[in-house]
Amino acid sequence: MPRPSSESVRRLLRLAGQEPGGHATDRELVTRFAQDRDEGAFADLMARHGPMVLAVCRRAVRDPHAADDAFQATFLVLARKAGRVAWKESIGGWLFQVAHRVAKKVASQAARRAVRETASAVEPAAPQVAAPSDLTALQGALDDELRRLPEKLRVPVVLCHLEGLSQDDVARHLGITDGQLRGRLYRAKEKLRERLTRRGFSLTAVLLALTVADKAAALPPVLAAGTLRLSVGGGSAPVAVSTLVHQVSSDMWYSSKTFAALVLVGVVGLGAGGVAIRQASAEGERPRVSGPTSPHDSPLPSPAKPDDDKKPDPKDKLEVVAYRILEVTATPPALKLKPDEGDQPLTFLFSEMVPITFAKKPAKFADLKAGMHVGLVYKGNSTECIEARAAWPRQKVAAKGADAAKGTISFETGDGGFEVTLTVEPGAAVVVDQLPAGLADIPPGRKVELELTIDKKGVVGVAADGDLDDLPVGIIKYDAAAKTVLVRLEAEHSNVNREVTLALPVAADAKVRHAGKDVALADLKEHMPARLRMSADRRTVVGLLVGDPKPADKDD
Repeated sequence: MPRPSSESVRRLLRLAGQEPGGHATDRELVTRFAQDRDEGAFADLMARHGPMVLAVCRRAVRDPHAADDAFQATFLVLARKAGRVAWKESIGGWLFQVAHRVAKKVASQAARRAVRETASAVEPAAPQVAAPSDLTALQGALDDELRRLPEKLRVPVVLCHLEGLSQDDVARHLGITDGQLRGRLYRAKEKLRERLTRRGFSLTAVLLALTVADKAAALPPVLAAGTLRLSVGGGSAPVAVSTLVHQVSSDMWYSSKTFAALVLVGVVGLGAGGVAIRQASAEGERPRVSGPTSPHDSPLPSPAKPDDDKKPDPKDKLEVVAYRILEVTATPPALKLKPDEGDQPLTFLFSEMVPITFAKKPAKFADLKAGMHVGLVYKGNSTECIEARAAWPRQKVAAKGADAAKGTISFETGDGGFEVTLTVEPGAAVVVDQLPAGLADIPPGRKVELELTIDKKGVVGVAADGDLDDLPVGIIKYDAAAKTVLVRLEAEHSNVNREVTLALPVAADAKVRHAGKDVALADLKEHMPARLRMSADRRTVVGLLVGDPKPADKDD
């Protein structure tokens, strides 16, 4: 396997002196890399834009190791697409978008994992929104809005304010005059000021964020050299990094090719069915296509009819505080607990009057073990615990197979490579891509999270990722006469977020799955979140995994 030369690494790690890459434009450097696998050209691109990419990742991802993974994934995406994209003179704006997309995906996955790990024992607290004066929150909002700018306006801001280049250098790299650059910067700042002001940030705060946004120092040498080796040498990337590259590459493919292909299907193949496209504003709501966030969410809830005359009583509100059990004492009944936040353990004297549940089933104090998670439930402002919800931390494994007939799931242990088969309890919640499903819906070889029984010999909950090629949509209706399904999806095209309504042909033998059961196409209802499996030519729906209908949006 070829490895980068020491000269390339030294050039990558230059801290001062002449500009990386000399006067070559980004397009020239990418072309040299794509055609000749020129490691020096790629090293210069990393030296030129790497600090900005790392800063974007670190602003969005708190865990520094996860931020490093996002950084590596961004440049691996660049290496993969080097010969497939019609590049412009500067790739700074493109790299910013990819880094922002990767970092947001890492942050979102980390948040979902945190919720899943405590979902059975804890009802997640409402997220704390940072105050508008918080510089970190402001820079995060700035990144969000900067990504939504048209490329012509986004690139100058990225190069001048996030990478710290002079306006003369930026104008030269972009091939425009100083006056044109100043005009683009002015229009970009005006748009950012308007959008961020609507989000509660003042003009002074916006300018402050542009001034002190993380213009990162030199890249850590180990991170830089490792990323260069993977990008140029083609070595095996860590699983987390390679998964990110695959997911983001698929997302980017959908953002361009799939968008155009699906619109073509709607226009050419469906005639009267038509395609309706409307641009969603930056502040507008997105399609609600997400399903349950936890296998413990009821797969078939029966929504209660709201009583408009009855207002919620604050005294009825439940508060759940999450802990990890460090030690269990039988006499007197007590738990030594470690809070999720904070380092100081505490001792909780347990009352026999407090009911205990494990996976929503009654349990006993003797069932509690060190290492479990427990959520103590309080009502309103009361200090009296009314329930204790226990669960083992979720086990993350790669499933070799799930046998729906036998009700089992198999996987290999990470240490000795032994295959383990566990029985999935009757009535256990199974979620695929956050939609209620069954064991038969879990793709083979997919990573899953298992919630174990008290004795760890069975499974009471399974959460799995579906196929990456499945398309997330919201069902509008199924037209049996036309054999089409009308769906709504969110797409990004030409740097603009759009909400798209499509009428797609459905194969006669298409399978529709809901909560682990086969249902008919006629059973599809409005506001159902779904994942669509498309045919090989991406023109026909051949399968649907659907969730429970979501309440319709109401106008104020």
